[in-house]
Amino acid sequence: MSVHAVEGFIAAWEEMALAGRSEPHSFMMLRHGTVVAEAWWHPYRADASQNLYSVSKTFATLAIGFAVAEGTVRIDDPVISFFPNLLPETVSPNLAAMRVQHLLTMTTGHPDNMTWPMMMRPDWTAAFLALPVPDAPGSRFVYNSAATYMLSAIIQSVSGSKLVDYLEPRLFTPLGARGQRWAESPEGVNTGGWGLSAPTETLAKTGQLFLERGMVDGVQLLPAEWMDQASAFQVQQPADWDFAGMPAPDANLDHLRLTSDYYQGYGYQVWRGRNDSYRADGALAQFMIVVPALDAVIALTSESPDWQGLLDLIWEKLLPAFDGDGNTRPGSVRTTREELPRPTGSTTSPLIAGVGGAEFTLEPNVLEAERLTVTFDGEEAHFRMVRSTGDTVLRGSAAQWLDGTTNMPGTPPDLFSDPTSAVESPVSTAVAWPDDNTLVFRARFYETPHADTLTCTFHGDTIEVRFLNSCVTALGATDDAHPLAERRPLLRGVRR
Repeated sequence: MSVHAVEGFIAAWEEMALAGRSEPHSFMMLRHGTVVAEAWWHPYRADASQNLYSVSKTFATLAIGFAVAEGTVRIDDPVISFFPNLLPETVSPNLAAMRVQHLLTMTTGHPDNMTWPMMMRPDWTAAFLALPVPDAPGSRFVYNSAATYMLSAIIQSVSGSKLVDYLEPRLFTPLGARGQRWAESPEGVNTGGWGLSAPTETLAKTGQLFLERGMVDGVQLLPAEWMDQASAFQVQQPADWDFAGMPAPDANLDHLRLTSDYYQGYGYQVWRGRNDSYRADGALAQFMIVVPALDAVIALTSESPDWQGLLDLIWEKLLPAFDGDGNTRPGSVRTTREELPRPTGSTTSPLIAGVGGAEFTLEPNVLEAERLTVTFDGEEAHFRMVRSTGDTVLRGSAAQWLDGTTNMPGTPPDLFSDPTSAVESPVSTAVAWPDDNTLVFRARFYETPHADTLTCTFHGDTIEVRFLNSCVTALGATDDAHPLAERRPLLRGVRR
């Protein structure tokens, strides 16, 4: 391996971060089954699981592979055959024609991603089956996370186990994987198309499983034929397909296939990519990339508005690493990195003596927050908000990232979460005073790709608190009507 090339990739990735195009969180690269490079950007860490978003889909297809091998599922089984008690009053011909294979290849016959319509009801499986299917299954690729949810529901139907539990003895234990968990629907089914949390190492090990065509330590976990089918070209994305809700840059498929990794075809919940690669791919660039010709796996997590730009960087900077030129050596190229940026400004303010410990009564707000205080202990600042459902606390340091937990409403900041809900989440927080009247808390939820910025502005006897969620800015969701937009209010309070 070329150390220079790997270092060049890491440096270029950090330059992307400075430009606001990508924020690196973790990186692992395997060659011939050996870790040759790894890095974590503090407060992200090797032993923490992270929400992988749609990388989850690739693990769902592995579960279907096990079920096919065990004879409980066939890919040409009708989807309706698994849910006889949940069918709509009238089963349309297209719904009746939908097969497991159509779920795997995102060719269900739906006109759009049906995840949001499915989630509007508490009974997601029945809701999916009730959706109109205007096109013949198999006729067109339409990215559809609801289809993957149905794969999870099928696994639970035939096995009696949730998807994550089904995979535990079959996949995770043989891989030596730990710390995985999976979000659930209101009806108690793992979400399938998203919601899996796992460490970066699990991505790397799963990529190696693909490289070795289903074998781990000499044991054939999954049939080689299934691994080949899952990673092979099954269907072409049309030129007018809207990647991540954004129109294609042009309608020329030949040009798109030269310039984009999102128009190289799709397998069974696996993306085909340039350079004869394939990958698991999650929102905001959570990647497990397999390059068979180089016997290599690249696993990384990030928060990246420019997903394709990061893939371009991998091809530009990392492919030369396999030429072996430059300063070469075996083993890990890099295991530590500098921490992610903390808020900039002063560690203190003359205002501390006047506002520290003061209680502010808040105007009515949708968070049902009644009052708040900010207290100080040396270089630490403690934000406490009293809500009708209990206290919310966030602790940060001006000297370092400070680990803790918080149930700040809207966290963990997840693309599918209610922005007013409160879930206890691990967090690492730093603070700074950009000016004497303004205190900034930067809270990184290191088990997700996301962060929150709380800006407290003091004006005499009043306080204003603004929230900015990084997943909102990363996706450009600034319209309040957008389902991903920031919906937490500006809080205003007066000293009691």
